[in-house]
Amino acid sequence: MGKYTKYSTDPEFISLLAKELDIIPEEAKVISKVFVECVRSCIVRNGVLNIRSLGFFHTKSRKAGKARNIRTGEEMVIPLTMRILFKPSHSIKQAVNERSKKIRREKIGY
Repeated sequence: MGKYTKYSTDPEFISLLAKELDIIPEEAKVISKVFVECVRSCIVRNGVLNIRSLGFFHTKSRKAGKARNIRTGEEMVIPLTMRILFKPSHSIKQAVNERSKKIRREKIGY
């Protein structure tokens, strides 16, 4: 989680979504689940998903390799795996940078 101690959770996201769309939280929960499922299926099917206002999801293969068990010395084969990467949109980067500038100014006191 890095240096951040506060993070958003599903219930926070769902209540914000319900408030923004002026719907009940149960409907917002369904919308959230459908959105996540659509993102997941697009990434699994195509390996890439670009939502301009959110960012760019893509997969990258991590090659197979060999490793050694430290205790026994036994050689192990590590299979090829896929990683999911996310590159945020320009607008999200700007918003996060503006927030961090504001926090830094508050800490310094100007």
